[in-house]
Amino acid sequence: MATKMGRVLHMHDSDLDDPRIINAAMTGKKAGYEPHFCGVRTADHMDSDVFASYHYISFSSKAKASRRLTGTALDSLWPWYPWPREAMLSEQRMRQVIDEVRPDLIHAHNIFAAWHCSRLGVPLVLDDHELFSFQVRISSTGGLKAAERERRWAEKERQLAARHPVITVSEPIAEHYRQFTSKVFCVPNYPAKGEVNPGMEMAPAAGGAAGGKKEGGGDLVSVYLGADSMHNPNPIRNIAGLHDIFDGKNTGRLIRIGVKSPNNGAVRSVGNIPMADAYGIMVRQGHIGLLPWQKHWFHRYVSPNKVGEYAHCGLLPLVISDAEFVVGELGAHCETFDDFGQLKERLAYYNRNRDELDRKRRAALAYAKSDLVWEKHESKILEAYKQAA
Repeated sequence: MATKMGRVLHMHDSDLDDPRIINAAMTGKKAGYEPHFCGVRTADHMDSDVFASYHYISFSSKAKASRRLTGTALDSLWPWYPWPREAMLSEQRMRQVIDEVRPDLIHAHNIFAAWHCSRLGVPLVLDDHELFSFQVRISSTGGLKAAERERRWAEKERQLAARHPVITVSEPIAEHYRQFTSKVFCVPNYPAKGEVNPGMEMAPAAGGAAGGKKEGGGDLVSVYLGADSMHNPNPIRNIAGLHDIFDGKNTGRLIRIGVKSPNNGAVRSVGNIPMADAYGIMVRQGHIGLLPWQKHWFHRYVSPNKVGEYAHCGLLPLVISDAEFVVGELGAHCETFDDFGQLKERLAYYNRNRDELDRKRRAALAYAKSDLVWEKHESKILEAYKQAA
């Protein structure tokens, strides 16, 4: 039986719709910690019985860029940039939760929650999912405000890393933080053991409909898991033009999980469904899992949940070639492409070579079950906790 280690408050500037937070809480609970959650309540709220309590606070966009000026009550008198009054209010909201939970440690998810929590006198671990100081270069239109946000967020990363252990999702982000501290731990976004497809089922691509388990009369089926828009694409996750690859014949069909449209002969969209249902669709119907983003310099830093989930569901991951960390982690158990033209060629090839595809899928599935699992890295979280105490 685990020894009682103390209370850990998982603090987030958003909701709980992130399996990484739940997995980290489960890691702590197994080791004897009592996890609690504090974040923002949204329509996408994800429940988990791993937490001993839930607490909700507001966290505005101004709070993400805000900072204290004097560190005294005088900050409440300045309502303009850098919004010290908003920083003061954020601290007060977090302090109320801390007074109620009385945590021994704060596991802060992303720099914005960590920045305000770091003033409150509780040992803290920063879990940086996003590397926002780099992402701000992408999402903004430039100019003084963008440059100022980048400077402020980079400053927060440096100061937080200098004072607290850092956990992050990929080795390139860990390298960034090693400029400021040696207390850095890379914990990729992989599923927990038994979370996805515990029976190691796989719908064969060869041999037609496989006893009626797979829809589509033997079509090759690719899957994209994600709510990304075709019409207003995120620069990092730009999938504009993806639907055009699929013809229902040579390149097979696409299932989109996370959006409601389109629905036609080549593309079927199933909406935003619970992850358990998404896993069921991928296991029973899919053959190939796509990371089909158009190339972007930030891809070397990413560690998306979906790639490990594809492999666990028995899909062969086809990955954009500049996602260096992802490709390095999967090794021979994924294939890369440089553009949608190459992706189309690979899909047509595997539509003709189903037996080869199934062999590679079985190998990727076995590798995922042994190597692409959260438990392989969770000791790093516990070590970060020890170093923060």
